[in-house]
Amino acid sequence: MASMRTSAIALAALGLLVGLAPGSARAESRLELARYGARVGFSLTPDQFVAGFYGDFGEVAPSLTFRPSADLGIGNSLFSIVVNGDFQYSLRTPDLPAYPYVGAGLGLGYYSVDGGGDDTGIGLNLYVGAERSLGDLNSAHGEIRFGVGDIPDVKIVVGMGFY
Repeated sequence: MASMRTSAIALAALGLLVGLAPGSARAESRLELARYGARVGFSLTPDQFVAGFYGDFGEVAPSLTFRPSADLGIGNSLFSIVVNGDFQYSLRTPDLPAYPYVGAGLGLGYYSVDGGGDDTGIGLNLYVGAERSLGDLNSAHGEIRFGVGDIPDVKIVVGMGFY
């Protein structure tokens, strides 16, 4: 029962965040999958190896994109799935070979303990990273994520994006 309530709260909060995007930006642009990618790394508390994917659905406002992701984690006698509804703000500058970005969003986690038992939780992601173009169709990025609530406290990932 509690996991259904947590899921409903997470979906409602994500809908609210999407609804808060500026009205003129929503009217001018449609959310379409502009890019996707894969990523790997590790998390702390719980200590796990993580692998996942992300989608970039384009700008909802100037330099602000909707970038949901999902990560699977293994280790520490635990299996986890964390789904993130993130918004990312790009700090593009022509002088740098890689552009920095910051982001925030809600995370919904599912945790299954070896030997039985499972739990769900919700939290807030705050993250910072940098991305570099590798040509017309690829990019690489690295980021550090901080979780508040029932999601991993720290997650460090590197990834590859495809256009």
